[in-house]
Amino acid sequence: MDRSAIYREIYGYLARLGATDRKEDILEPFGKSRLRDLTDAQLLRVRNDLWLEADRAIKASRSEVLCLLRDLGLYQKPYSETSREFFARVDAFVSQPRIAGKPFRFLTIAELRELYVKLRALQRKGVKVAERSRILSNLKPS
Repeated sequence: MDRSAIYREIYGYLARLGATDRKEDILEPFGKSRLRDLTDAQLLRVRNDLWLEADRAIKASRSEVLCLLRDLGLYQKPYSETSREFFARVDAFVSQPRIAGKPFRFLTIAELRELYVKLRALQRKGVKVAERSRILSNLKPS
């Protein structure tokens, strides 16, 4: 088993969660202070637990942002629109430099939190971003 690859994954998940200072809390149930002191099975368990936690966190953050986009009028899929066209519209809005600057699926948890704050500000101002013709004009042919 390539332990160094698993260490990289664990540290990557901790960074993705913004919890690099939680390593001691994760190792506490095993009674160890360092990752290298864990057995292979324990190391795999830590990696899998962190993967699940990171997956849940990204899904929850995406859901919060999509709910706000729905409230702002952008995240409403008409029956005549395919999922690809629908998410192209979401990506076109989110990719604007003043919003997030990259497509929705590439946003990290921290970037999704920042986007959530921006969208809440738009919501408080009463802005509706569902001006479909303006958003669709920003789409690039794929």
